[in-house]
Amino acid sequence: MDAPPARLGNTVLSAHGASKVFWMRGAKHPFHVLRGVSLSVKAGEMLAVVGPSGSGKSTLLRCLAGLEPLTDGHVTLLDANLGRATRSDIAELLRDPVGVLLATPLLVPSLTVRQNVELPGLLATRSSWSTRELAMATLSEMGVDHLAHRLPDQLTPAQATLVSLARVVAQNPRIIFADEPTGRLTVSESKVVIDRLDQFRAEGTSVVLATHDLHLAARASRVMILVDGQVQELLDQPSASAVLDALGRATGECASPVEADHDSAPPAEPAGLDYLAVQSDGTAAPPSQPLARSGTAQARQGSLADSESQPEVTAQVSDGQTSP
Repeated sequence: MDAPPARLGNTVLSAHGASKVFWMRGAKHPFHVLRGVSLSVKAGEMLAVVGPSGSGKSTLLRCLAGLEPLTDGHVTLLDANLGRATRSDIAELLRDPVGVLLATPLLVPSLTVRQNVELPGLLATRSSWSTRELAMATLSEMGVDHLAHRLPDQLTPAQATLVSLARVVAQNPRIIFADEPTGRLTVSESKVVIDRLDQFRAEGTSVVLATHDLHLAARASRVMILVDGQVQELLDQPSASAVLDALGRATGECASPVEADHDSAPPAEPAGLDYLAVQSDGTAAPPSQPLARSGTAQARQGSLADSESQPEVTAQVSDGQTSP
């Protein structure tokens, strides 16, 4: 599936009535994660999705990137109708024009840091020499080139995030989906990520991100306030205080930054993660060998909360019926 080059101002992503429903074990009613979300993103635009934990931000990003199917509605990504796309179509998008930066990075455990960054270029059949040079250059840009020969399980959570960003940079995508890209980073590390996202925008690459970081959200072209899976408000180039006020209006509370509870249990694995792990390197890896998850999510001080927890899922519901 070849997507045409994105030109500044062209719509590269659109969603209409996007809904996602899960069936939770022991529940009498289905759980509605997304409720009729509609949006559009143009080339070179940054859209930040902000909302309380559990509002559906991460699920929305995965559905928009083609990593999870919708229950209802449709998404068009780089002229591809994701509802009609095959697994190989989506894998092809993820190998080249679509970059994904997850809250918990997925790196191939048997490959070194440098090899993980080289992977998109090799899958795109670029020369091994140019791919290696590009990988080392992007690792250097992220300040982690000294980790080139380490394996993913030898990285800290922050290092894994920076390596994943280096892989996205080497991929040179047309649109990037970033879930809490600064959630596990220090202030100085966050600056590296934010500056690179700004550079992507300047180059005409679109960025869609989910974040609790109000200062990062204020760098976006537009901010979507998402509460209980529904779009409550859409702000154009707001300040951090304007985003905070909008959150207060949407939740009916006086929103204020709080520290994450680091003693609480980690969030459950999101639905569709096995599929995500399989597709991240463009191949169908056996379920017994999932990709490595480097570290646990840690929210830095000043964030509203940690990554949103996902419900325990036993089946997806469509049209009121439980799928097998």
